[in-house]
Amino acid sequence: MTITNLRLAQFRNFYDQSFDFSKGVNIIIGPNAVGKTSLLEAIYLMCTGSTFRAEENLVQEGQKWARIDINYSDNKTRTLKITGDNKLFEEEKQSAKRPKRPVILFEPNELFLFYQNPNARREYVDTRVASAKRGYSNTVTQYKRALAHRNKLLKTRRGATETMFVWDLKLAELGQQIATERKQYVSQLNKHINPIYQKISNHKEEVSVEYVSSLSVDSSYTTNLLKKLQDNLHKDFETGYTNFGPHRDDIAFKIFGKGVKTIASRGEIRTIMLAMKKIEADQLENPVILLDDVFSELDSLRRQRVVGLFGANQVFITTTEADLVIKKLSAPHSTIVF
Repeated sequence: MTITNLRLAQFRNFYDQSFDFSKGVNIIIGPNAVGKTSLLEAIYLMCTGSTFRAEENLVQEGQKWARIDINYSDNKTRTLKITGDNKLFEEEKQSAKRPKRPVILFEPNELFLFYQNPNARREYVDTRVASAKRGYSNTVTQYKRALAHRNKLLKTRRGATETMFVWDLKLAELGQQIATERKQYVSQLNKHINPIYQKISNHKEEVSVEYVSSLSVDSSYTTNLLKKLQDNLHKDFETGYTNFGPHRDDIAFKIFGKGVKTIASRGEIRTIMLAMKKIEADQLENPVILLDDVFSELDSLRRQRVVGLFGANQVFITTTEADLVIKKLSAPHSTIVF
């Protein structure tokens, strides 16, 4: 099932506009600030019930509502009505919160993942694990709650001696579950990322991903973390927070064994992220692929190979200029020019 048409009424900067799509590659061309990303946002919103941008101004300035109609190849139609902070799918009379259709999104802000602090990378992995592992989100929530209680004790010292062990044990038990799931995900990512990267780049860089923890992630993790917490309690009291556990771990992306943050070009980092998107796409059933400003910082060969990489899916690509890659497309495709 593919998207055949999208109509936007009073959504962002679209007053009333309709777009027809190919079942293959759809390339959306135009200068900056004309609505290319908003078009992808509308598709993403219809697939997931949420937006990847700020919620403000979904409704066009001066209007009271916005509407999105999406048509599929099986002749089904879905309509989303947006009024203020409320989003409602009309045919279902329900809030637009639960996922409706698998979708993979690439947008340039995601590249900050490689430059930000470890928390961003932990959250990235946690989100992917949670989408495949039932109950994982609850485990992470419980861990964060226990961590907050322990950190509060470290700061206030009220009843710390009597109750600290309870939270140590809780963190150790939940921490093993989190670290184990993360390491398994990262191991699978590491297994597949290099062949896909090389398929895009046509170069022989060795790309790897590693889960970095202060403890060995194995069957003895709970015992070892519990001991680590108890042995370093004095340090935790000094700093006022818990210094060990999966909340301090990181995910390292490397080229030839060195961190990408220090040696990789912007094009290489973008290629790594696209390889990760391909791995995600392969785990879903017929996802829609949304690639916003994906061609920037890629040479012509990589651009062409990115298009081919997702050729089995319906793909939407935004770009600021017509590219030679369009002329070489053999798959069904269409272009939308703003």
